[in-house]
Amino acid sequence: GVSSGTVAHAESGRRSLGVPTLEALLAACGRELAVRPLPASSDGAPQVDEQRLLAHLRRSLTQRLETALDAAGVSPATLRAVADRSWLPDLRLTGDLAVAVWVPDVVPRLPLLLEPVGQRAADRRASRCGCPDVVVLPPDEHASRDGDVVLWLDRGTPLAVLPPAALAAVDERHRTELLAAARLLHLHQGEDAAGRRAPPHRQPDERDERRRLSQHVRYPLTAGPDVQDSRSGRVDAPVSLPQWLDAADLPPLVGQDRTAAQRRAASARREARREARQPGRQPVSRRAPRG
Repeated sequence: GVSSGTVAHAESGRRSLGVPTLEALLAACGRELAVRPLPASSDGAPQVDEQRLLAHLRRSLTQRLETALDAAGVSPATLRAVADRSWLPDLRLTGDLAVAVWVPDVVPRLPLLLEPVGQRAADRRASRCGCPDVVVLPPDEHASRDGDVVLWLDRGTPLAVLPPAALAAVDERHRTELLAAARLLHLHQGEDAAGRRAPPHRQPDERDERRRLSQHVRYPLTAGPDVQDSRSGRVDAPVSLPQWLDAADLPPLVGQDRTAAQRRAASARREARREARQPGRQPVSRRAPRG
């Protein structure tokens, strides 16, 4: 067996797994490790242009979706109108439209297919929006959102998409590119100030971060992360809110800009208040005895 701590360290990048450990983990999932050469084109070069793929993955999820819709000749407003229907459940991108979020130069074929996800799907009905370009499939009561990545067509229209490794399991035509995207997302994970690597598809609560910043006078009312420019599902993006503030040339959070002396003074004040709340306790003198 493999301990959960080992798995957590591997996911955070603090430990590299050996082949026996990796094989044990895959066996527990009903998989096995295999080594095979990458598919190559006629001139012997790999089919995947990693530099172009990296440039694609540096863009936000929303930007990539809008590019795919433009290539398909469908207005984002059309997709938004379908997703915003109050009687529709949460929707997931499927087919070429989902692949285009992770792989560049993929032109989705019409009609674009969306599928309901979430526990509410069994109680909903299929869409009859009268739009020939977008079709919502009948709801599947067994569908769930486990592992989905959420992207925002606008600040109020969330859509789900499977991560590239999960899409590769069901899409034969783009499997090589999707696996390459999954590998690059893992290799280029961001690190927080403590050097910890964030999972590639970590979903930061950027709407709450924006609300928190709006409550401080040191930030403009319009300051804060935008869900349409989310840090999720992309490479070389800030991991934490302090990193985002630094990249945006905004002041650090309150308490983050203290010097070491200020932090020690604040710690001493907290200790004094703690001692004051315990009646009858004699304060401990930290002064060295004389003589």
